[in-house]
This record gives sequence, C-alpha cells and structure tokens, in this order.
Amino acid sequence: MPAPTFVSRALLPLLRPILLLVGLAGLLRAETPTGTVEGRVFNPAKGQYVERVRLTVTGTTLETFTDADGNYRLAAVPAGPAKVQAFFTGLAPSTTTVTVRANQTVQHDLTMAPLGAKTDDSAVVKLAKFVVSTQEMDSAALAARAAPSRSTWCRSTTSPASRSRTRPRPRRRAPRSPAR
Repeated sequence: MPAPTFVSRALLPLLRPILLLVGLAGLLRAETPTGTVEGRVFNPAKGQYVERVRLTVTGTTLETFTDADGNYRLAAVPAGPAKVQAFFTGLAPSTTTVTVRANQTVQHDLTMAPLGAKTDDSAVVKLAKFVVSTQEMDSAALAARAAPSRSTWCRSTTSPASRSRTRPRPRRRAPRSPAR
C-alpha cells in the first residue's frame, strides 16, 4: 500500500486550495437570505388583469413578465425592503416598495392606470384650437390640378445616358448546315 500513500501525499497540497475555495463559496451563498414576491397586475380602466407586464427589482438583475392571467413570481429577492417596478406600454409605470422576509413568499398585487389618467372624474379637459379652412376652386382648376400633364405621359422611363450604358444584345448565329 505504499503507492496510494505517495499519490495522496503528492496531491494533498493541490487539493487544499480547492477545498478551501469550495468551503468559502458555500459560506458566501449562505450570507444573503432571500425570499419570493408574487402577485397579479390589474388594469382598472379595462377591468382586466394584464399580460406581459415587465417587473424588475431595483438594484438587482431580477426580471420577470406576467402570464396570460396577470400572475408574476420573482424568486431570490434579497430579504428586506425591495422596490418592484412594473412597466407596460400604454400604462403608467409603477414603483412600489415591498418588505421581503427570508425564506418566505410575499403576496404583492399591483394596479396600473392608463398614461395620463386622472383620479378625479369631474376634471374638465380643454382641447387645443382646431381650425378648418376651405378654398373654393372652379372645375377647370380642379381638373388641371388632378390630371397629369402631357409631358408625364410621353416621358421615357430611362434616360439617354442610361440607355448608352446598356449592353448590346448578342447576335444569333445562323445554324450550320450539315457537312457533306
């Protein structure tokens, strides 16, 4: 059995740093407790849950999208207060804060309003000035304006310069008569 002892003694200095790194990686992973945030996104203007809303957690790379029923789930969110941002084209972006507890799931439903939506239904909206002007024309002026001129009917589609650059057609050779 001396051969295995020699091999293990030779490999021991190489294995120590590897085992140390594996142990440190496990400790670093255990330091940051995480939790899960899940919920639904609702659009009150349409009375429906919204599909394909982009949800992110500020300060992390976590990102997800809602499903067809408006459900979402963000896993591995760092424990503590987290800012959840929601974005969907046509709706006002939403940023809310949720408290995440380690190894727990937090239910966090969101409501997204249309862009420029006001909470007061009695608000008056003033539109910009809209002006319509007319110009009278007789039938001859209208016909002249609508009909193409004669010069456009006779115009060639190629210019003389481009015609000179075209290749000449190859000449056809007459078939040879059979030799006698």
